[in-house]
Amino acid sequence: MADDFLQLEGFAGNIKDSVSIIFCDSASHMWIPHEFINGEIVTKVLLFSEHSPATRSIIATEQWTMIMCMTGVAGTKNWSILASMIRHMIAPIMIVVAPDVTVPLSFMAHMGERTTMLVYRWLSDIGNIG
Repeated sequence: MADDFLQLEGFAGNIKDSVSIIFCDSASHMWIPHEFINGEIVTKVLLFSEHSPATRSIIATEQWTMIMCMTGVAGTKNWSILASMIRHMIAPIMIVVAPDVTVPLSFMAHMGERTTMLVYRWLSDIGNIG
């Protein structure tokens, strides 16, 4: 069948308070692995691109605290704004990054201890992950 797909989960245990990369072949197969995130997440932030094909799919699956576009003129400023805001958000925090959004290394220093980041990437990007 055309709708059949195989979902492999390579998590060894709890991924809460860590950074995980999740590979998908299409936007319709994006999922948040709640079974590997023990406990309740209070603040949920979605970071997407202006042209992100995955945005509609993943927006509909969760109730988000905040949704931010991270591309274009505003996107550059939004990384700085998010870095300032993250220390004032109610933890635990989950940040979900759409496949076509690149997280600046400088942002990683602003993530708190009780922050889970899920970075989605396309299967076709496997050879290009830095």
